Amino acid sequence: MWKIFCEAYAYTGWPFANTDFDTLNHFITEIEAENRIVYFLNSKRNLAFLIAIVIERVRQRHTVHIEEEQYEWTESLFHRPLIELAKKLEHTYQISLPKDEIFLYEFRGL
Repeated sequence: MWKIFCEAYAYTGWPFANTDFDTLNHFITEIEAENRIVYFLNSKRNLAFLIAIVIERVRQRHTVHIEEEQYEWTESLFHRPLIELAKKLEHTYQISLPKDEIFLYEFRGL
């Protein structure tokens, strides 16, 4: 679903009035630098869309539930960076991200 959003708004601007694109892009750039990885520009924009969609869902209390027993998410290379990102998002946007939402970022390849 989030990919449809990315494609629909590919050239029309940022559709999330309450979530700043530059802030999300900065957080993604920090993850790149800390982990010595590089995302393509379109991938960074897609990740920013995913993060913004999750923030909006959390604000509206429409969160996901994921059966974490089927996946060792704490063993992933991106576990630590995602926990740090979640803390930044919670602080910046005054939200509380459930663990399932953090897992969703990892599952989608952040």
